[in-house]
Amino acid sequence: NHRHLAEMRSLAETTKVTAADGEKSKEARLIDKPLFRFSDPSRLHSDGSTWAWAIPGRPVMMTEFRTADRTKGVWGHDLVSTSDVRVAADVGGHGRWAPRGADFKLMPVPESRGPPATEAGRLRQMKQFARRLSASRVWQGQTSELRLLPTENHRYSDPDSGLIDGAAFAFAVGSNPEAILFVEAHKAGTGEL
Repeated sequence: NHRHLAEMRSLAETTKVTAADGEKSKEARLIDKPLFRFSDPSRLHSDGSTWAWAIPGRPVMMTEFRTADRTKGVWGHDLVSTSDVRVAADVGGHGRWAPRGADFKLMPVPESRGPPATEAGRLRQMKQFARRLSASRVWQGQTSELRLLPTENHRYSDPDSGLIDGAAFAFAVGSNPEAILFVEAHKAGTGEL
C-alpha cells in the first residue's frame, strides 16, 4: 500500500535523533529507505516498516511503525537504541524518547577468523555466523522460534573509526522482524568481530 508507506515515511522524517558521546551531540540521519517492510495478521498489523538513523557506521536507533488497528488507521511504534552511546529522539509531535543508558554491547564472535579482504567474503562470513544463532519470542504466553531472514537488511562501514564492515540481520515471525543481529568486522584493537 503506497499510502501507508508514505505515511510511515512521513512519521520517520519527522523523528529527529541525536547521539551523545560525552559532551558532544550529533544529529543522526534517517536512512533513505525502510530496512524492512512487513505485515503480521496474527497481531492485526496489516502493514509495517522498520526505519533506522545513523551517524557514519552502525545505525544508532531503529523504530518500527505499524498499523495498530487496521480498521481505524492508528499507527503504533516502538523505538530501540542500537548504539553504545546515549541516544534521544523527538518523535514528531508525540514527545521525546531518551533511554537512561545504552544497553547495546558488542560481543566477540567465538572461534572466528579475521575478516576476509573482500566485501563478498566478509558478507559470507557474517551470514555463516548469523546462521549459527537462533532466536525465539514469547507472546501471549507462547514461545515460538524466529526464523533468520536470508538477506541482510542493511550494510554499513566507518573506516575512520576502524569499522571495516557490518550488516544487520533480522529474525522474524513471518515477515515481522522481532530481533535484529548486528555482525561487524573491526580493525584489531578497535572493536569486535
